Amino acid sequence: MGLISFILGIISLILSFLPITHFLSILPAIIGLILGVTDLIYSRKKEEYKRGFSISGIVLCTIALAFSIIWTTLFIVAII
Repeated sequence: MGLISFILGIISLILSFLPITHFLSILPAIIGLILGVTDLIYSRKKEEYKRGFSISGIVLCTIALAFSIIWTTLFIVAII
């Protein structure tokens, strides 16, 4: 699940910088964030130390979600 979170973080980060698709990156960012946190909690219970993908997925999804919300808000304000 950590690898999927990482991939969704990269996809949503790329989509958040594109002018038309920035609002479409909110859903993959939220899904990737949930998967990353779930994998991080699961790996702590199993005492595994392979948490790199889940942590980087959480960071990428958080950054992508922040950019998406900022760009969507600016886009809505510009229309109004």
